[in-house]
Amino acid sequence: MDAIDRAAYFDAHERPVDAAKAYEEAIRKNCASLETYLNLAALYLVCQVGGYAAHHRLAEEFLNQAWNRFGQVLNEAEAKFGRDSEIDFWRRYFRFMAVRSRRF
Repeated sequence: MDAIDRAAYFDAHERPVDAAKAYEEAIRKNCASLETYLNLAALYLVCQVGGYAAHHRLAEEFLNQAWNRFGQVLNEAEAKFGRDSEIDFWRRYFRFMAVRSRRF
């Protein structure tokens, strides 16, 4: 089973840390499609949801990595595949969610 298959398996079986590691491995090995980048970005985004993070007992270190890597993953995808409406969507959605979650 290659890194992309492992990532999909872990993602489908609610193992976000293992899925993120496998997606990152696929990106490092330069065998990731645009879908792989987007799946990783979406995973990093959903990990920022308090209930999801608590349910999966995600460590603060992982949550910080997910927060920091989200934009980087999208930038890497755009550098590799060019401008894409899905990349733009996730950037905008992330900004919307980040602003919406702020406490005033």
